[in-house]
Amino acid sequence: MPEKDEFTWNTMIAGYANSGKVIEAHKLFVNTPKRSSITWSSLISGYCKSGLEFESIRLFCEMQNEGYKPSQFTLGSILRMCSTNELLSRGEQVHGYAIKTQFDANVFVVTGLVDMYAQCKQVSTAKCLFKMMSYGKNHVTWTAMITGYSRNQDQLGAIECFRDMRAEGVEANQYTQGFKREALLLFKKMHTKNMKIDDFTYPSVLNCFASLNDAKASKSVHCLAIKTGFGEYVLEQRKCARDRDSERRSKMNYENIETDGVFGHKYNDRSESKWT
Repeated sequence: MPEKDEFTWNTMIAGYANSGKVIEAHKLFVNTPKRSSITWSSLISGYCKSGLEFESIRLFCEMQNEGYKPSQFTLGSILRMCSTNELLSRGEQVHGYAIKTQFDANVFVVTGLVDMYAQCKQVSTAKCLFKMMSYGKNHVTWTAMITGYSRNQDQLGAIECFRDMRAEGVEANQYTQGFKREALLLFKKMHTKNMKIDDFTYPSVLNCFASLNDAKASKSVHCLAIKTGFGEYVLEQRKCARDRDSERRSKMNYENIETDGVFGHKYNDRSESKWT
């Protein structure tokens, strides 16, 4: 049997660790003839995925004590564990380490920090880190921030963040596609709770529905815009949307805008609107 090389050992450790067999992974780790930062990170990742907080942190400290430098993936594994289990104190410790070792400028690590703080209900801190990223935001970064707003009941923040993502030219993918439908639910909550809906919210929501080709939902939002005095503003936004989409150039029929099944109301220019 050929002798196992470093790549083989690391692959075996990662395989056992990521499948939840951390005891077997640790036995291989102990018997590994030559360890590297990848070896340590593979084992730590498995412990983190299994939610073993103290063991993960212990290995993280041992790794450094033995002279191995944690990578962005090592920090990312611990931050995901902190996010999943809402371990704010641990996450803050990792953040401090990231600043000390200059990982606080690493997109992968900062994305993990944004997700961790958002999941631990520290949205203001997550937002601050997110805003400080002048470049490098990817789909995962945007998703972390949008999801953070949503889970913390900040409907307007979630919708505006999605709008900003599209404004920066980042198209929705499998991570953010689902938020388009969620935007409608968030918008409904805002209306139900009598939260302020302004000229920033309407185009954000309409952009979501335009990309979904959801005419019924768009008409519902437009109905509310007319009721609240933002009709002309929304018309201008719809004109821009039609310019981007040749299939949606026909004028809207204002004679009878049906909104049943969306917000549970109707708007008709011959009868009084019930948007209250």
